[in-house]
Amino acid sequence: MTTTEKIRRWALALPGVEEASHFRFHVPVFKQAPKRLVAAFDA
Repeated sequence: MTTTEKIRRWALALPGVEEASHFRFHVPVFKQAPKRLVAAFDA
């Protein structure tokens, strides 16, 4: 199972990626300016 922490490590290892919080769902969102790369929703 993929956890939010695994996604965080994977995403932040890529160049230029920043972590933010989704404005509505308050989950981690990883962006590579100017586009969203992935949002991590726990199921």
